[in-house]
Amino acid sequence: MNITHLRLTPALFVLLFALGCSKQPPDASSGQSAGAVQGAAADDDARAMDILKSPDIVEARDWVRRYPKSLFSADTIAEDAEGGTPLGPIVERLFTAGAQRVVVHHASGKMYLGLIVVLPSDPAARQKVFALEPQLSQLCQQREAKDQGQKYLYYTPD
Repeated sequence: MNITHLRLTPALFVLLFALGCSKQPPDASSGQSAGAVQGAAADDDARAMDILKSPDIVEARDWVRRYPKSLFSADTIAEDAEGGTPLGPIVERLFTAGAQRVVVHHASGKMYLGLIVVLPSDPAARQKVFALEPQLSQLCQQREAKDQGQKYLYYTPD
């Protein structure tokens, strides 16, 4: 893999800072109660747990090895990628930040449906993962996820 693919351009960095879950909980500024926000995070956790029990997952690093040119989002154009943002650098940044596990949700072994991030329990590592979260939310055109004590983040290329 070319070293330039491992470095995120400033534009991609800004984009990756805005990524989030497919069913993001609303933040407190939207007028939603803290209980409603935490309830949405619990619903997202339940959805991710169901997916993790299914045969339709593969470890993200394995997915990147199988499909090195796979794209995280066909709707977001990075300067160095035609048609989307490469998944490999995103996966590595999540692991570097402290994600316990990163899994690709797929259909028929080839169609990319989403990315599940198993969040660390260590507060410092969680903070590093959530620092990347706004970028991921923006790439997926999803609302930004806040740390509500959830166990998982789920990203889809909607």
